Order: sequence, then structure tokens, then C-alpha cells
Amino acid sequence: MSIPQFYLHERKRGGGMIQPTTTDGVLTAMIAARGAAIANLKKCNEDIEDSCLLQKLNQMIVAVSEVAVVDKAMQEDADKGLVPFFVVATLGTPSVFSCDHLAEIGPVCCRYCAWLHVDASYGGAAFLCPEFRPLMSGIEYSSSFTTSPHQWLLTHHDCSILYVKEKKKFLKSLTIDHPYLKLKKIDEDFNNWTIPLTRRFRSIKLWFVMRDNGIEGLQAYIWNHCLLAKCFEELINKDTRFKVVYEVWFGIVCFRLCGSDELNKNLLKSINSSQEIFLTSTTAKGQYIIQFSVSYQCATEEDICTAWKIIQKHATKVLQGDDTCTKKPTTKPPPEKQNSKQLCTTHKN
Repeated sequence: MSIPQFYLHERKRGGGMIQPTTTDGVLTAMIAARGAAIANLKKCNEDIEDSCLLQKLNQMIVAVSEVAVVDKAMQEDADKGLVPFFVVATLGTPSVFSCDHLAEIGPVCCRYCAWLHVDASYGGAAFLCPEFRPLMSGIEYSSSFTTSPHQWLLTHHDCSILYVKEKKKFLKSLTIDHPYLKLKKIDEDFNNWTIPLTRRFRSIKLWFVMRDNGIEGLQAYIWNHCLLAKCFEELINKDTRFKVVYEVWFGIVCFRLCGSDELNKNLLKSINSSQEIFLTSTTAKGQYIIQFSVSYQCATEEDICTAWKIIQKHATKVLQGDDTCTKKPTTKPPPEKQNSKQLCTTHKN
């Protein structure tokens, strides 16, 4: 994946741990960032109380693609006496799977001594392919990094990897040092890397995926999905009734039917009610968006064309005002005639 060497345990300074989900990884990173911010404030003022930071954490969502907006927002917080201590940038994250410019965001975070966390929950798998690694430019500014193999790397739920640059700083806010937990001294106590003290043996399933497929097999799998997503994008662009909403980087295409949000909701309801394929939706910038995810491991261009014809068929019915397609079929086809390939599935943490 070509992540920075400082994230590896072999370098002693950093390290990684499998978390249940991306949410757990972000939460633990945020706790560590808050602890580091408190420690920095205490260096400046010994009388500061932890409660001033524990009482409330304000969340601000800004378009980090516009770095000036991020800088301005952090400066405004600092002027109000607040401490901007944690910034999350994305590299292929639900819901629109966009990529932020880390090389521009990183220096801003350094200026405010803020912890930069990179969320690559879905897109991180693509960095197995060298062609996608330029998207990671600026990763050296990050303090932590998450990616979830259960989202796009042939691994079943749950399996999310968290890397941290400075594990001592990370563990300082998470370590529980009760006497009954003090056992034989070991080099690395992974109990303190997660919110629960105990953890499941998640690493073995990821190990089997890597052993069974190899780096070339996983790269071919990722590339196939990306090429098929581009194929689907081309099909959309040929139909003037539809438009692609966001740039297609990976195996997900965000699109919508030209018209109102209600029209798109009816389209999605019609498609999913038919049980021919299954799509998901999201909302970004106040706009309802439909998501097409290439998820089937052995998907082909023929599968994509079949899915597109289904979408077109339901779009025609919805645009004609025929609501009969939104009703569930009263009888299901015999099991042997059901299509076992469900190309599009929901991606969850």
C-alpha cells in the first residue's frame, strides 16, 4: 500500500492495529488527539483543567477541498478561544468517495498543531496499485490513517486497520494501568489500542485473503472494479436523462436522474423493489444521489451493461409516471431462476 514507514511497528515509533470499524479507528484517534491537545495546553498553563476540553467537542464540517476555507475555519475557532485539534481528511470515503488534497491540508494542520487523521476506509484498498498512490501525496503530514479491508478487499466484516505515527502519544490517552491487568512484561500490549480491553482474532481472515490472492491477484481485482466503474460512467454519459455527480476514482459511481430529488427517490425505490439489482443512496450538498457499486468479485462488462439496462428501464417507467414498477412483485421466481449476482451492495463501516 506504500504507506509511510513511520506507521510500521518495525520503526518503533509508530504502529498499527486492527479495529472493528472505521468509526472505532476515528474515535480512538480523536481521543488521542484530544489528550495531546490537553498536554500541549498544560505546558502553556499549568492551571488548566481537563474539563474545559471534556465538556463539549464542537464538530465543524467544511469543504476541505478548499484549503483556504479550512484555514479560515480553524483561525476563527482559535480567535474564539477554542482549540482546533483534530482534522479528518478523506481518501475515498463514503458517501461520495472523493479525495482531499493532503499536501495542502497538512501544512495548515501543522500551523495549528492539529492532529490530521486520514480516512481511507474504502479507497485505501486502491493504494495496492501504484497508479493510485499519487492520491496519497502529502500523507507524511498525517498523524493517523485508517482503511477497512471489509469494504473493498475481499474481507468480511469486521476488519478496519488503524495506523498511528506516534504510538506513545496515542497510547497515553487510552492506556488503562490497573494492577489486575499487570501481567508478564511484554513488548507490545495491544489491549490498549482499542476501546475494549479484549479483541477478536481478526487478523487471520485478512492473512488468508492476502495468502490466497497475492498482491497481483488483489491488484487485478481492484483494477477490474475501477475499469467497470468507468465503463458504467461512459454508459451514463451517453444517456442525456442522467448525469454523473462526482468524479469516478474507484469502483463506485455517484449519479442521478436529471430532475428533482423526489424523482430520484422514486427511481431508487423502483429499482430496489424489483430485486433485480440493489443500489444505495446518499445526500451531498443538499442533493439526493444514487450510488452504483461494483462489488461482485468476478463482475464483467456484460454484468455492468445488464445492470444499466435495468436502471434505464425503471427510469423510463418513473419518467412516464408509471408507479406500478414501485410495487413489490406478488410472487417470487423459482430459486433456480433467481439471479445470484447482486452487483451493487451497501458499504458500511
